[in-house]
Amino acid sequence: MLWQREMNASISVEHARRDLAAGKHRAAARAAWKAVNLALRAQDEASVRGALEVAEQLVDTRDDRLRKDAEHLAAYCHALLDGAGGGVQPRTVVETLLMRDPSLKRRRCPMCAEDIAAQARICKQCGHVLDPRLKDKLESPSPDPSAHVEDRAVEP
Repeated sequence: MLWQREMNASISVEHARRDLAAGKHRAAARAAWKAVNLALRAQDEASVRGALEVAEQLVDTRDDRLRKDAEHLAAYCHALLDGAGGGVQPRTVVETLLMRDPSLKRRRCPMCAEDIAAQARICKQCGHVLDPRLKDKLESPSPDPSAHVEDRAVEP
C-alpha cells in the first residue's frame, strides 16, 4: 500500500511537470498539491522535492492568485523538508484531517460548540463571554451618572 502512495505521488509530480510545460499552470498547481499530500502520507521526500520545484516555477506567474497559491505550496514543502530530523514529517491522522498545527490549543464554546482558541475571552462566533472576570465587568452597573438620564426626568 505504501509503495502505491509513493507511486501515486511521483505520478502526480510528473503530471504537474507536464502541465507546467504545457502552460496549464492551474492544473500544474493542483497536481503538485496532490503530490505533496500523497507524499506526506507515504513519507516520500523525493516527491515533495519535485512538487517544490514545480511550485518555485509557478511563483513567477503573473496571476496573483496562482502566485499566492504557489508561494503557499513552496512554504509548505519547505516546512515538510526542514522539519525535525530533516525529512518529511508525518502528522497524526487527526492533524492531517483537520490540517491544524498541533501546538495551537483549542476549545469548544459552551454556547454554540464552535471550535475557538483556548485563550479566547469572547467567542467570535456567538459572542458568549467566556472569561468570568470580563463577564462580571460587563454585567456590573455603569458608574457613569449620565447612564440613567430617564430617572431624572423633570416634571412641570
